[in-house]
Amino acid sequence: MSSDSQPVQPFGGLLLLAGPELLESTFRRTVILVSQHSTEEGALGYILNRPVHKQVRDLLPSEEFSAIGDVAVYFGGPVAQDHLTFASICWDAEAHSLICRTHLSAAQAKAMRLEGFEIRGFIGYSGWAPGQLETELAAQAWEVQRPSSGEVLEHSPEGLWPRLIRELSPLHQIAADMPDDLSLN
Repeated sequence: MSSDSQPVQPFGGLLLLAGPELLESTFRRTVILVSQHSTEEGALGYILNRPVHKQVRDLLPSEEFSAIGDVAVYFGGPVAQDHLTFASICWDAEAHSLICRTHLSAAQAKAMRLEGFEIRGFIGYSGWAPGQLETELAAQAWEVQRPSSGEVLEHSPEGLWPRLIRELSPLHQIAADMPDDLSLN
């Protein structure tokens, strides 16, 4: 059986780390949590390490959102940037995976937060058409990493990519320490 006929493994719950060679500014040095993936529908995910340094109350000051007004907002990706989506993210110890439930209402986000889920607001999302993510993976634009715990949600978002990329190999350790602009080196 050739590698072309191997079934595609779903990437939902996994992290995509932008490869050091990925220079496109939208995704450079990003960590994306893939929330949905199928060969028929493509993939959808959210960038975990691009905070916009705003809270929900800054963008949606109405009373409807007051209970989640202090929730941090992140840039989720370049698709549908005119929408703020609420997502709950939690570590599923049994599946050894991050579970991301998206498109929550304000009431659902509030309830899930009270249950201990991490709630984030995302402006836009990252999306791939069927087969597109697989093509980008073959071109080594992304490194796939299975999170080992929910700690990816507990650290500084700005330091997330270098911390995770360092774990992959000695070459990745060097890339993690390189400045964004090599001319400043």
